[in-house]
Amino acid sequence: MFNKVSALNLSTTHTQKNNTIEDVQNHGLGLKSVSRIISNYNGTIKMYYDSSQKVFHTIILLNNA
Repeated sequence: MFNKVSALNLSTTHTQKNNTIEDVQNHGLGLKSVSRIISNYNGTIKMYYDSSQKVFHTIILLNNA
């Protein structure tokens, strides 16, 4: 029997030279929440930056048992 897997591939172009964050304490909580949800569903997340194209990539795989 085969497992069903859902895949999501997101890419975002980085165009700003400087990034200022006003709410440093709460910055980044979104990815922590996403990572926790993915873990709860036995999924995986991979994030990387392609500096030659200035693109952030996020790949999410979820096991649909």
